[in-house]
Amino acid sequence: MSETQPQPDSTTPERKASNLWIDARAFLKDLLDIRDATDHEASLESIRNDIPMQGHTAWILIFAIIIASIGLNIDSTAVVIGAMLISPLMGPIMGLGMGVAINDAVMLRRSLINLAVMIGLSVFTAFIYFKLSPLKDLTPELESRTYPTLLDVLVAISGGLALIIGRTKKGTIASVLVGVAIATALMPPLCTAGYGLATWGYEGNEGGRYFWGSMYLFSINTVYIGLSAYLVARLLRFPMAKYANSSRRRLISRWATAIGLTVLVPSLFLFTKLLQEQFFIRDSKNFVNEEIDYPGTSIYKSEYDFDAQIVDVYLLGKVVPDEILESWQDKLRDDQRLELVELRIHQGVDQETKASEIQKAYVLSVNKLNSAEDEIDRLKKQVVELESKEFPAEQLFKEVKAISPSLQRFSVAQSLSSDFSKVDTLNVFNVTFWDSISTEEKSADETRIRNWLLTKLNLDTLVINSNIQQD
Repeated sequence: MSETQPQPDSTTPERKASNLWIDARAFLKDLLDIRDATDHEASLESIRNDIPMQGHTAWILIFAIIIASIGLNIDSTAVVIGAMLISPLMGPIMGLGMGVAINDAVMLRRSLINLAVMIGLSVFTAFIYFKLSPLKDLTPELESRTYPTLLDVLVAISGGLALIIGRTKKGTIASVLVGVAIATALMPPLCTAGYGLATWGYEGNEGGRYFWGSMYLFSINTVYIGLSAYLVARLLRFPMAKYANSSRRRLISRWATAIGLTVLVPSLFLFTKLLQEQFFIRDSKNFVNEEIDYPGTSIYKSEYDFDAQIVDVYLLGKVVPDEILESWQDKLRDDQRLELVELRIHQGVDQETKASEIQKAYVLSVNKLNSAEDEIDRLKKQVVELESKEFPAEQLFKEVKAISPSLQRFSVAQSLSSDFSKVDTLNVFNVTFWDSISTEEKSADETRIRNWLLTKLNLDTLVINSNIQQD
């Protein structure tokens, strides 16, 4: 009985490679192709229904703007995210991109009108809130919406593509819509624009910069979400509402490209400046940590001003000699990345030297005392007068502001106190805080100042009188 012998594989290497490529293409098509799962009619109907900004939608927008403004005002990210989840801002923008893609003039006109209504209503609501709010300070949440860069463009493109793909799928993916609402963050820039208008003209407040910066960020999000909708709608071949010949399609494409580039170019400039500032801070910090070192001194804090190209370093402890300061500046100039940067060292006096001089004078005076009571009194007054002259008040003024930025005024004095058996000299410090400081911050600052003075002046006791400056 004969056995069947296995046949040798006669497939050539070229044929195997071809089959592998075909399998890979089929896998990628199944993985990434979205055309088969696209519902054109339902998607268009859904987008058309979301365009109007009126009735219930308008009221939801108003309350969402109020919630977002409160979150920005109190620097609460969670509140801002909550407002973005309920905000109905995507409808007109999606309608704008889809209207251009399918050449639907009615949809395009409705989208533009409702987009203008949405912007006006949002900015006006935020303006009213911030005008009435007693909190006018710029918070990090507000400031982060005033300086858009290329990264915001990438977020808007990615968010816009995810949004339109999610909207065109059979059975819209709700989580995608929620995620895009948070990522692209259309609402906070409009609230920040209202803040800029409300604070425009306030002393020390750059309301104009906040308004234009936030509106530019909103423009980036709007344009690139709309362009994403336009590109995906063309790719998925949504049916044209009205026939557009090749000449008109080319004109629309040119306009879309021009608008996209117009919005993109300033963000490239701002992104480049942001990178330069980050490099400046990084290199300056490395220099300060590696080079600014002298026995008996410590770095209290350092500040970096990119626009002015200045590095300020605040030192506590011994006075650094001039030759050391010059060597630090020379090393800074030798660094090609920091050669144009100015290094400014802020330091106090050498308290050990001053205390030693006072002690010597005191010992010399004690040695000259005699038993006469009037001579003792005279010499005590002389010591008090000598200590007063050597008291480093001017240097204290320079350093105490760095210890407590909330100080409005700081004064020092020495007074004589007696229990009729002996005379003591008391060091009295009067501190005045701005009324914006909280009770906890005031108590913490008083403790910090007291401990610093005791250590700095080598004192056993002192008196601090504090009060609040009322505007």
